[in-house]
Amino acid sequence: QSRYFAMALFDLMVHSQSAPYGFDGETGLSISELYRRCLEKHTKLLQLPGTHPCASWYHLVIGYDAGYYGYGWSDVYAADVFENMLQAPAGPLSAEIGRRLHDEILGPCATRPGGAM
Repeated sequence: QSRYFAMALFDLMVHSQSAPYGFDGETGLSISELYRRCLEKHTKLLQLPGTHPCASWYHLVIGYDAGYYGYGWSDVYAADVFENMLQAPAGPLSAEIGRRLHDEILGPCATRPGGAM
């Protein structure tokens, strides 16, 4: 999980600053240097020499525009929904809970703001 969140942080930084980049008090970083420093700080994993992970990470250039962190938020919402399902007296797999999940979240889909669901 730390790799995912380090990548999400990197995505936010790339889309909120202009090159050259700054990170953790250091300035003048290229995009590759920023990625490496961010991942190494938050995951303690060293990047393999001669690799360029940003070149194969299509999220950066297909219109997500700093939205990669949204995957983490979806996990938070899913955990919250599941916790509520587990606490239901009828049980998490009951028809009642399935109907409620459909009526309150899956059915309305994007027609209501997430906070209103």
